[in-house]
Amino acid sequence: MSIEDKIREIASGEQFAQYPYIFDNLFRIDERIESTALPAIVCTLPAGGEMRLRNGKVYDAEDVLIGFFDSVPHDANGEDNAECYNRMKSLGIQFIKAMNESGLFAYVETWTYQVWCVRMANIITGVFFTIRVQDLGRCD
Repeated sequence: MSIEDKIREIASGEQFAQYPYIFDNLFRIDERIESTALPAIVCTLPAGGEMRLRNGKVYDAEDVLIGFFDSVPHDANGEDNAECYNRMKSLGIQFIKAMNESGLFAYVETWTYQVWCVRMANIITGVFFTIRVQDLGRCD
């Protein structure tokens, strides 16, 4: 099972079932967000990663972008957008906690994030987390 498969499994679990899950590359993700009911969870192809071989097991660690996005009204101001990205950041924190509790990955302690506010057909606001997600090991 790939790292993305495991992330998808968490996203489709009971805690996050009400949020559509999108997986695509960074060049098409905006099209996918526009055609999806929001709020949504977004995962992109990994930006890169690292593999290690230890004791006969391959350990894969991917730098994954996981986003949490919602739409705001066309006349939204800074406060409206701040409310939205803070709400999406909180959802992202809950998601990372669920990843840590799942037992599918090495424990995630630190990550970075970027706030996005994009004008499409709607105004989309949210946050992308960059997370080093490490598989617990597999025999390849």
